[in-house]
Amino acid sequence: MSVKIKVYSDYVCPFCFLAEKPLEEAIKGKDIEVEWMPYELRPYPNETLRPEGDYLQSTWKQSVGNDLRN
Repeated sequence: MSVKIKVYSDYVCPFCFLAEKPLEEAIKGKDIEVEWMPYELRPYPNETLRPEGDYLQSTWKQSVGNDLRN
């Protein structure tokens, strides 16, 4: 019997992106089905960030870029 997991993730959050790889490794070779669900960390009335926007690019480089180089 397959285990089903729903993962709620914000598509513009760099930390949500970083969690994807460890999850994939944890379920590798197991009978687990993952369903990715959208979840906005900045809901209305805040404007949704665009992945190609300046804010995300600079935050990504500051928060995640250093981790990827190490």
